[in-house]
Amino acid sequence: MRKLASLLSVLMLICTLALAQTRTVSGIVKGEKGDPIPFATIQETGTRNATQADANGAFSIKIAANSKLTITATGYNPETITPGTGAQMLTLTTKTNQLAEVIVTTFSGVKRQARSLGAATATISNVELNQGKPINPVTGLIGKVSGLNVQIADNGVNPQVRVTLRGNRSILGNNQALVVVDGTIVDNTYLARLDPNDIESSNVLKGPAASALYGSQASNGVLVITTRKGTRGGHPIINVSTTIQGESISYMPDLQYRFGSYGGEDASQILGITFPSDPIHYYFPYENQSYGPEYNGQLVPLGGPARFYNADGTFFDSTRMVPYTAIKNGKKDFFNTGITTQNFVSLSSGDATSSIYLSLQHVDIHGTTPKDKSMRDNFRLNGMKQYGRFTANWNLSYSMDKQNVVGNSTNYDLGGYPLYWEILNQPQHVDFSYFKDWQNNPFAGVNYYYNAYYGNPYWYIDNNRTVNKNNQFVGNIIASMKITNWLEASYNVSFSRNDRTYKNTLAGATFDPYAVSDPWQAGMIASSTIFLQPRVTDQLNYRTDVSGVGLLTANKTFGKISAKLILGNAIQKTQSGLNYDNSNSLIVPGLYNINYRQGEPNVNQQYASQGLVGIFADATVGYDNFLFLHASGRNDWTSLLAANNRSYFYPDVDASFVFTDAISSLKNIKWLSYGKVRGAWTKVGNISVGPYSLNNLALVGAGFPYGSTAGFTISNNFANPNLKPEFTTSKEVGLELGFLGNRVNFGATYYNSLTTNQTVPTQISSASGFTTATINVGSMSNKGVELDLNLTPLLNLGPVKWNFGANFSYNKNRVGTDLPGELNIGYDGGGASNVFATPGKAYPNLKVSDFVRDSLGHLVVDPVTGFPSKAGPLSTFGTTVAPTHIGLNTSFTWKGLTLSAVADGQFGGVIYNSIGGSIEFTGIDAYSAQTGRQPFVIPNSVILQGGKYVANTNVVTNTAYTSGEWRFWANTWRTAGAPFVSSSDFWKIREISLTYQFSKSLLQHAKVVQAASLSLSGRNLFMFRPKDNFWTDPEFSTAGTGNAVGTTDYYQLPPSRIYGATLNVTF
Repeated sequence: MRKLASLLSVLMLICTLALAQTRTVSGIVKGEKGDPIPFATIQETGTRNATQADANGAFSIKIAANSKLTITATGYNPETITPGTGAQMLTLTTKTNQLAEVIVTTFSGVKRQARSLGAATATISNVELNQGKPINPVTGLIGKVSGLNVQIADNGVNPQVRVTLRGNRSILGNNQALVVVDGTIVDNTYLARLDPNDIESSNVLKGPAASALYGSQASNGVLVITTRKGTRGGHPIINVSTTIQGESISYMPDLQYRFGSYGGEDASQILGITFPSDPIHYYFPYENQSYGPEYNGQLVPLGGPARFYNADGTFFDSTRMVPYTAIKNGKKDFFNTGITTQNFVSLSSGDATSSIYLSLQHVDIHGTTPKDKSMRDNFRLNGMKQYGRFTANWNLSYSMDKQNVVGNSTNYDLGGYPLYWEILNQPQHVDFSYFKDWQNNPFAGVNYYYNAYYGNPYWYIDNNRTVNKNNQFVGNIIASMKITNWLEASYNVSFSRNDRTYKNTLAGATFDPYAVSDPWQAGMIASSTIFLQPRVTDQLNYRTDVSGVGLLTANKTFGKISAKLILGNAIQKTQSGLNYDNSNSLIVPGLYNINYRQGEPNVNQQYASQGLVGIFADATVGYDNFLFLHASGRNDWTSLLAANNRSYFYPDVDASFVFTDAISSLKNIKWLSYGKVRGAWTKVGNISVGPYSLNNLALVGAGFPYGSTAGFTISNNFANPNLKPEFTTSKEVGLELGFLGNRVNFGATYYNSLTTNQTVPTQISSASGFTTATINVGSMSNKGVELDLNLTPLLNLGPVKWNFGANFSYNKNRVGTDLPGELNIGYDGGGASNVFATPGKAYPNLKVSDFVRDSLGHLVVDPVTGFPSKAGPLSTFGTTVAPTHIGLNTSFTWKGLTLSAVADGQFGGVIYNSIGGSIEFTGIDAYSAQTGRQPFVIPNSVILQGGKYVANTNVVTNTAYTSGEWRFWANTWRTAGAPFVSSSDFWKIREISLTYQFSKSLLQHAKVVQAASLSLSGRNLFMFRPKDNFWTDPEFSTAGTGNAVGTTDYYQLPPSRIYGATLNVTF
């Protein structure tokens, strides 16, 4: 018995000693910036005992008491350490020159190694995104990603931005990329309210192959944005930055400064008054057009006489005299130098099991248009907490922005056009600055402003205002549970709420009886009425999105084989609506309240709700970290379609092969560092109808059936209840290569996609009670090539480092010949132009009116008048989406100084410059003055003689048909669209920045300051266009963010350049 007790004691001692020789080590693996490194490998040095960190970099492993740990992660240098006591904060340094050895955020925050992806992606870091200090973060991506087209559609304090990947797919549906922020799907307009400083990285999933799991919304590719998280371990980090930027008008249309006021009036109207004139040009003091005599410096009246009343009731009339001299750059100088300030502060902190990131931003913009301004406030709170196997992540943001801008009125009695049109409709000898004080200057007020047809721009600025306010909350909570070392469950609940209010106010006006009498018979504004009532329009738009995504993820390694399976479920619910009211008959000046009106208001109320449920599976199998096979499948049920069509399935398969790791003989080739081939096939569904589009709804019809009797009517389009989804089938192959230690990196992708089952209207017999019906028919294809080249570094000489990158993309788009006829896709150029989906042509296809031409393209002119005549049908001029895009970027670093620049260009498209015809109407364009208002022969014109076309050499001198003045330019030439079609090609210097990083020696006396930098930056500094485009920026679009791109007009302010400085300090 004693022997047995002694033996048990010895065994217990041995066990105790053995247990004392092992211990559990836990902690976080992070990068140099303090951000966690997901899926790092933590191995007990010299053994097979290893574990993998989770998506937040957290790990736990049992090791022998005196063992060391070796930590490895793709894209980082390995580290071997001797662990201490307590939670370990393990920091890895980034490897240089790594091609594709990065972690890519894909569906619902799921992270994958770039080498395992079979489809093209791109990652843009925070530094790359913010080097030009953009207000809207997506503009910081321009020129940096092949296949990505970011189009700035207009100018102002809140410009519209359109984002597409690999061209257009849907004829009438949405073609913009899906935007996902921290796992939450958001509307594209949210980008204008997202603080770029908060963004850690932007992942661009270019095609449907990389985004099938997001559902039908991702058929156009996905922009996945990951915001910053708190640092885990160490002391809290506070970052403060201030940016001040100036903005000035960079380009105006080519204008003439030779001729003044005249628009074809009868000179007898002003007989007895001596004005500048010649045989066919007369000066008219109240005219907006500039087809008059040459400027000569003579004093001339500007406008009609104003009547001034004395205290005793007597009055006298006075006419303002001005020099008949053009004011150089007067229209450009009307605009201000805009000022923008951005102030940002953030706090980042955490420990081994939690982190927090808090940020605040205030942006204040005073635009180039006088009194236009915008303000934005951003608040963000991101956090993480880990409780053993349970982890919770949350991301909360609130943004509030407000724009106060001059309105686009429909009040044609007071001009009724946008401000830019009002500015363009003033002759060049008019000094705008004289008319600022319209309250006290009679010649600047509504009674006696000189222009008979358009109002004082400064009156317009002060009395016609549009105020937009947006309040948006976006948040999500992701709860995950590590069930075992290889099985994890998570659920992501997301919520987004956006409230937008719009208010437009237009002041009324009371006119002087003398002004109403119109003594010059000029048809002045005042002569139409004695009182114009104030107007108001109010609109509230709201939208709520709620979604939930559940994932069950299994991740297991079997020797050299790795396997990952994701099973998931997604639920989405969207509710939206609007309330609208309008009255053009307010009765209390200055009180813009719909209650204080005459008559009945115009009102509208809308509400819509839609939902989607999806289930999916995603599987990846890898072999020895060089061969990866991936497949996914998803089935959605949508409320937008009828019950028998609302369920649809779409799959994806792709593979990648890192052949430099697989083929041993390639490992000895010193100049070849990395090589990968990949391929993917995907089918994705897309819904191109809105809520309730399958129902023929009865709406209240204005004046239907007659007078004020209440009645209902339905649309002329038959709402087809049998509509099905559009489907995009995409194939792509790619090659990625790294040379010379991955200093030279090259990537190439070829893709081919076909979208079928287009949702479009077609003509039907009116005997049915309808004129069109929406059906599924037609297709659209996209074939393209993407090339990326990065030289990192191109030059490396000690403290000097030079990097260079270039990207190229070409997309060939075609509308299928199975589309039954040509389809107008939304822009109406008043008969001069339209944008179409044309079978067999690229989309969109620009067609404009033209003049009659012979078989060789020469203009056919009348031998008597010398004037051309308009042809009947519209003529095709080409696609308005440039097929070729090129981006160039470079950075040069010397010690603490870094100079970086980005340039980009587009080539192969056309644009209809509607603004060209508009300013030709006014006669201020240089093009209409090129012949000195003298008769001329239209170049390359012909006349019909003896049944044949012969060259026209006859200069018509008949004053009734003089080709050099208003009857030709304003009444004939501008009525066709063809003269105003130009190439949409351009080269732009998008960004230039110069940053100085203060050295630690300079900061050593300021112990609380950890880092500081000073940057100078500029955006859109230079633009180079073909000679045939002398109007405006070819990126601009009347359609805004819609599909019908390819037309500019006077609703887009002239383009501008931005320049500024930023001070950034880290504590």
